[in-house]
Amino acid sequence: MVLDDGLTGWDEYRARAGAASLNQEALRLYRWSWDLADIGIFVAGFRQPHERTEDTVASWDSLAGYLQS
Repeated sequence: MVLDDGLTGWDEYRARAGAASLNQEALRLYRWSWDLADIGIFVAGFRQPHERTEDTVASWDSLAGYLQS
């Protein structure tokens, strides 16, 4: 995930790399794939025995953020 929604840095990349184009649909699908992978990792972790730690709290908050979108 190099580019944000505003494509920050894209012009600089093209200036160095030369002519290039973006497939917006492919970027959108990649972001969805990334989100689904994150959700799967969080769910798998919470299905296992675990304790409340800073990491599990952060994971829970991140999972909740995905589910509220």
